[in-house]
This record gives sequence, structure tokens and C-alpha cells, in this order.
Amino acid sequence: ANGTTGVRITGSNLKLERNIIRNFTGNGIEVDGNIAVNNAFLENSIYGNAFGIDLIDGANGGQTAPELEDVVRAGESITVNGNITTADGEYRLEVYRNLGIDEVGSPVDEYAFQGRIYLGSAELTVTGGEAAVNVTVPVQNPGLGGWITMTATSLTGEDVPLNTSEFSKGIRMPRAALGAGSRLGSFGVGTIPEARLFNVGALSLTNINPRVASPTEMISTEVSTEPMMTVSAHGEGSSNLSAVYGTEFATNFLGGLRVANADLNGDGYDELITVPGALPAGTADTFGNALRTVGIFNSNPNGTWTTASIDLSDVYGDRYTDGFTVTLAHLLPADEVHNPFEAPQIVVSSCAPNETFNGAVAYSMTNTSRGNVPTQVHGSARLQTPNILEPIFDVTAGRFENGELAADSLVVATSAGGRSSIEVFQYDTDTNSTTLETVASFSVSLSLNQRNGVAVDVFGNGLSLTAGDMDGDSVEELIIGAGASGMGNFRAITGDAIMAGIQSVFDAQLAMIDGPFGNGVTGGRYADFTPVFDQNVIEQVNNLDFFYEQDVPGFTGMGFNSPMSVRAVDLDGDEVTELFVTIGGMNSSNNLVKNFAFSISTGWSLRQGFDALDLDSGSFRQGEGSQFG
Repeated sequence: ANGTTGVRITGSNLKLERNIIRNFTGNGIEVDGNIAVNNAFLENSIYGNAFGIDLIDGANGGQTAPELEDVVRAGESITVNGNITTADGEYRLEVYRNLGIDEVGSPVDEYAFQGRIYLGSAELTVTGGEAAVNVTVPVQNPGLGGWITMTATSLTGEDVPLNTSEFSKGIRMPRAALGAGSRLGSFGVGTIPEARLFNVGALSLTNINPRVASPTEMISTEVSTEPMMTVSAHGEGSSNLSAVYGTEFATNFLGGLRVANADLNGDGYDELITVPGALPAGTADTFGNALRTVGIFNSNPNGTWTTASIDLSDVYGDRYTDGFTVTLAHLLPADEVHNPFEAPQIVVSSCAPNETFNGAVAYSMTNTSRGNVPTQVHGSARLQTPNILEPIFDVTAGRFENGELAADSLVVATSAGGRSSIEVFQYDTDTNSTTLETVASFSVSLSLNQRNGVAVDVFGNGLSLTAGDMDGDSVEELIIGAGASGMGNFRAITGDAIMAGIQSVFDAQLAMIDGPFGNGVTGGRYADFTPVFDQNVIEQVNNLDFFYEQDVPGFTGMGFNSPMSVRAVDLDGDEVTELFVTIGGMNSSNNLVKNFAFSISTGWSLRQGFDALDLDSGSFRQGEGSQFG
């Protein structure tokens, strides 16, 4: 080591290949002066230094690095896209992976990432001074995340390496995250509030066809996935809910939490966003403004900030205690000045009519520097729905129309008197009104036969909503789960059916007699199942809870007849979402989280799931399990 620098070069024609250069307080490789040229650095492992490769005063001919734009994951490989501006000629592009531990000290500097793990290379011809970069390389466990960098090395006509660039800006590998919160269910059994953020990108992408797989094969796919982040009364420091809500709330509130997750500050990590549920009946309100606060928790382990919050009392009043639900939406185009990282808006909805306002409000977040704390944009210009007269059960947002300029639509689900409905809202760009416009509305009703043959409206008591592109047509679907005592059913409704606003078209897809999502399904979880007394007993008993590998325990409000929660997540970064499903009900389903995929050719299939319960803390074990959103 030369002082604090790993390798310092002032001459030319040096090749460093397959070395480990790490943990210097200065730079890993430093090339100094414009007479220092034709120095090539190939397949090295360079990490933990102040800067990986530093070209000073025109060294190595001032060779430029590629500019990376996105990383697309496909199975156990990734494709890195971008461009490079450099002299015409032949170049060798090398791709590197950096792990989470490499982010220590540099979580906000995309140019500080180096090259711990060499993944592969490709050659590129540049003509006209610029070329597109498109390199596919294998990578182990891509779902665990990390940062990708790239170097460019000029080549002679005989492919002899000459000048190597500095490392490119780091770009985050897709890592899907799923948020879950504790639930207060219909039985009124409380649970200490807790929320978790799971790295579901690490799950297997292997499809399991439930019509041919045995229960043993399906059980063997279960894994235990440690959460990336947990916030609860059991946590320490910023992982304790008291960091936002106060100690009394964190230890005594039994109403559960609704959650959402999104990268609000462009650092490659999803923030965990929480809102409190309803104050349980008969419980004294000793929690003050905590019941009207959005909590924002930074999941970046090396981040410089920990928590943030939004006060909801100016919209919903300072006495509202009936709980909230939360989602993320892009209802407006990104503001390049205030929101260059295209952070979504946080959309919060009350759950019950109150004297001030019942509806959803979109809070825009501003963040002008990568890694900074996301901050609410203050002022009167925030978007909101009209006042809604019925209790609100859930909200979600989806892009149900095609085109790059299409914005999200907001969907609000209401339920009252055993009837459920949804209403679809959009921002009107012509009027610039801050009140969202209603563009469609539907009643959501479907009667299926229970095990005793009595027909029941499985969606009558409330809905769970999510949206995602399940079939890869670049238009999102609305997925509707039976949010309470609904026989474990969910349905996917196409975006064009949502925006058409025609009840009969909606009903046909809800009943699975029309549309793409009626293909290849089995029994009562997806479609009508009429049991015949004393025949096909095994099918009758296991059908509705087939994917939970347990018997249906009758109609006690448990098992399949319990609240279902759904959430669409893009597991592998290919812009096609998968569906996560969990069922509450006094933990009769053990908080198993199931992952479903859809294919036009094969219909629905089951992928790997995991247990969201048995992970040290007891919060999810009480009450009625976990919920998404």
C-alpha cells in the first residue's frame, strides 16, 4: 500500500487482472496525469475504498464510463441497459455487483459504488461517438438486491485492452418488497401494533400447478423469510413505533396497522409507511394525535435519517379515531424540480364517516436530493376525493389505461349493510381541480355456494384491493379480495373493464365467465363450487383452502371464511406483477403468505410462499393475523 492508496499509477501500459483491492482509506486504484495511458483493469474485485478507480488530470485518455439506466431481472440473470458517449472504436464492458455492506458511508452517492463481484462482460462497437449499452450476465440470488456498476475498456483491433474507465454510477438491482401489518379483526381481539417489510424478491420463481401437485410437494415449497425491517412496540430505537407515535401508543394501542411501502427518496430502499387502524370498541382514547398520524420509516440500514410523519388532523379533524387505510399512487406527473426521483404520492383514506371529512387525500412528497428525508409538500393544492357517505374498506391505485402519459386511477372500496361497492377516481388535467373526478363505479357482488349449499355474497362484507399488470399487457388489472368473511375468494378485473364503467362487463369478469382471468382455475377459491352431499369429500373439504394445506373448519368465521388481503408485487423486475394473498381469522391459516402468478397460456399457478408469523415477535400471533395494505 502506498500511503492511503491501494495502487497508484503514474506510468503506462499496466494491466491489473483478477486482483482484490479493498479497504483502503484512500482510492483503490489511482491513475495520475495525462501521460499515464493504456492502463487496463479487468475482472478485479474492488470495494471498501474511498473511490474505486480514480482517473486524475486526463489519465487513461479520460476514458468515460457507461451511464446506466435500468436493470431488468429475468430468472437468474440480469440485463443492464444504458448508453456510453466516447470515441469510435471497440470496447469491453464489464459488469460488477456490490452488496449491501458496500453501502456503508455512501448511501446517497451513486458514484461511490465500486465493483466487489465481477459478473461478466460484453464487447461493444461505438460509431458516431455514442452507443446503447445492453449487457446480459448471470447472477446468483438476484432477488437479494445490490448495486450494479460497469466499466468500459477500449480495445485495439486485436481485442487487446487499453484504457479502463472509472466505475459507472451505481444502479439498484430490482428487489421486490412486501409490507404487512397487524390486524384487528371482526372478533375484536386486539394485537400489539406491528409492521414488517419482507424481501419477497428472494423467493423462488418456480410455478407449481395446484391441479397436479400433491399437498406434500406444495408444503415443501414453504420458506421462512426474515423481514428486512420490523417496526413495533418490541423494537429498539427507530424500529420502535414510539419513534413516530409515542411510547403510549406503541405499547397500548390494539387497533392494528395498515401499511404501504415505496422508495420515497430514490436511494433504492423502500420506506415502510404505516397508519393506525380503528380504536377498538370500548377503548378509551388516550392516544391523542397518534391516531391521526402517518409514520414513515427508513429501511436503508445506512441512511442518515430514520423516521418522518404526516399529520392528518387538519383534514380529518382532531377527534377522529376510526382508523385509516393507505396506498401509493402517481396521480400527477412527477415534478422535475421538487420530485426528480418520481416518488409516488401517499394516499390516505379514513374508514368511517365523520363530522369533518370521509374520503381519500393524496399527500405529495418532495425530495430533491437522493437519500434525503421525504417531506410533505404543504399547501392547499393536495388532491382528494369528494366526501364519501359510506364506510371505506380499502383503497388502491392502478394504471388502467395504456400509454406513457396515462396516470394512475384511484379506487375506493366501500361497504355498508352487507353490500360492497367501488368507485374509480382520476385527476382532471383540463380543470386542474384538486377534487378528483369520478370516472366509474360498480357494485361488487357475487354469490357462491358454501359447503352446506347456502349461497352467500362473498364480497358483501368488505373488499381488499390491489392493482398490478398480471398478464404483461402494460395495463394494470384491479384485483379484488374478499376483505371479510368471503370464502377466501379473489378476482382480477381487466383495466379496460374498469375504465369502461359498464356493470355487466364488470360482473362477467367477477363471475369468471368472461375475460382472461377465468382460465385454468379450480373450485371455490376462484369460481363457483357446488358440493354434492357425501361425494368428493376430500375435494369439498380442501378446495377453498387448498393452497393453505389445511381443512376448512366450518363456518365459524375462521379459515377460508375470514378476511383475505391481497397485494400485487413485481417480484423479478420484469414489469409483470405476481399476487400475494394472506387470510386472517384467528390465525387459522397460520399467516401463510401465498404467491400466485398468471399466464395467458396456463392460467393461475402457485409459486413459493412463506410464513409471516413465526419470526421472533409475538405481535402477529395475537389478534387475527396480518394484512397487506
